[in-house]
Parts: sequence; C-alpha cells; structure tokens
Amino acid sequence: MDLSEAVGLFIDYLKGERRASPETVRAYESDLYQWVEWISKKLGKTAPSTSDGTHHDILEFFGTLSIRRSSQARKLSALRAFYKFLEERFGETHNPADPVLRPKVPIKTPPYMDVDEICSFLDYLKEKALKPLAPWRYVRNWAIYETIYSTGVRVSEVVVLRETDLDVFEGFIRVMGKGGKERVVPIGKTAISAIEAYLNSLSSQEPHLRSVSNALFKNNRGHRLTTRAIHTILQKELMEAGASRFMGPHGIRHSFATHLLSAGADIRSLQELLGHASLSTTERYTHIDLGRLTDVYDRFHLRSKKDGKD
Repeated sequence: MDLSEAVGLFIDYLKGERRASPETVRAYESDLYQWVEWISKKLGKTAPSTSDGTHHDILEFFGTLSIRRSSQARKLSALRAFYKFLEERFGETHNPADPVLRPKVPIKTPPYMDVDEICSFLDYLKEKALKPLAPWRYVRNWAIYETIYSTGVRVSEVVVLRETDLDVFEGFIRVMGKGGKERVVPIGKTAISAIEAYLNSLSSQEPHLRSVSNALFKNNRGHRLTTRAIHTILQKELMEAGASRFMGPHGIRHSFATHLLSAGADIRSLQELLGHASLSTTERYTHIDLGRLTDVYDRFHLRSKKDGKD
C-alpha cells in the first residue's frame, strides 16, 4: 500500500471513527507526513510503500530532527498508532515503530494556582461581570473560567459544550472528551450561577446570537469560541487582574485537580472527573500532597523531630 495514501486513511479514521480532537489530528498528520517525506528522500522513492522503513530508519529520522525527547515521544506515538491501525484494518505485519523504545521524558509538575490565587482571580472576574451595564462578554469570561475550575474540563471540551449539556437542577454537565468518550461530571452552584448570568446577559444585549448556534460559550458572531481564543482571553484577564503568575486554561484544570487531592479526594475518583484513560496520567497530580504529608508527618510521627530525644 502507498504510504502517503495509508496516512490519509488513518487521518480520516481519526476524524471519523475515533472523533479525535482537531489538535490531535493536526499533530498526527504533521508527524506522519514528515515521516513520509523523510523516508521518501532516504530511499529515493517518490511513493514509498507501507512496507518500507525499519526501526533503525525511525531512530535516524528522530536524530536528524534535533528535537526534544517529548517531541520524539509524540512522534513515536503517532507512528505506533498509525502502524497499529494498518495491522488491525488491513492486516499489515510490517511495524518499524514497535521495536523503538519510547524516550524517557522528564515528568513536569503541572502549573497550578493555590486556592487563594484562583479564588482571587475568579472573584475579580465576577465583580467585573456583575457591574451595572457590563458587556455580556465580561459575564461570559467569568462563566468560562468558573466552569473550568468547577469541573476540571479540558479547554477542548469547553469549546464544544452546548447549552443542552448543562443540567441546572441536578448540578451536572455532559462533557465530550478525547476519542469521543462522553462523561458526566458535577458542576458547582457558583459556576451554574455564572453560566445563567451569562446567558441572561447575552439574551438581554444580543438576543439574536442565541439562535446562531447551539454553542454554550459564543464569540461575537454567535459561534463557538476557539481554544486559542479562550487561552488569549485568559492571559488578558490574568494581566488585568494583576495575577502573580500566568498560565493557560490547563492551569485552571490542574488547580481543580490539585485542590481536590489536597482536600482528600481519592485518585480514582479524580481520574473519572478528569476523563483520564490511564491512572498514570492522573498520578502526575500527586506531587501536591507531598508538602501536606510532610506537615502531617512532622506533627504526628513520634520519631520525626530531630531533637536528640529519640
């Protein structure tokens, strides 16, 4: 099978059957076509087949790119998923990515705000939104970040929320996660109040925008906000609020996870709330308990104090 055509089939599979996020599709498409271009030049073929290339070629491919280990790991994931697709869908047995070991990537501590910081920021947005004659966009911005902090949803999940996904009476919101997996997560009263205030403000100031699309969080034309827009808005609001640190919407999601764990939530429940397929992904957040556990240890362990009396 022609390698380039096979990549096209795989990308269609990601978009259709897997319902992967646009960000995932773009990353996989870029990585795989980069591999096609590289192996074509190396072998001197204008149309290499899926049986071309070895694991040594993949290692050489990575070596010529001068990229970080995290980028290598992402490209290897794309290649592995691609060749696994060919095996399962077309019975292909050639998989040059399988013997390649995944690069060891240092685990980064996710950025997050402490409780006082996030509360101060959200209170700033609320005060700004509830001023008399405040533009509906101010109320929308408050509602967006209250929703992320209340539910821990990804920014890619926020942009596809619909008004019908919110159950005000039961206090739940339906979320469409990675790979088209749907989950239902609790949403707090403050976030619900912010969303209701936003919808009321939108109906009052720009009623025609309500019928343009079913998106919950709309732009000035009534369509869905993009993930980039939500990131840009957050940076602007953090700057105006005089925040001591800057982060993307994922920082608010990480703050949600951090504060739940600090309050005693179990990691399995947090995994469900965050929509993680693997518990190892959720375990990145366990770093936040170390400080608290040290304090507890120092207060209560009989032999923790180095005072010479033990």
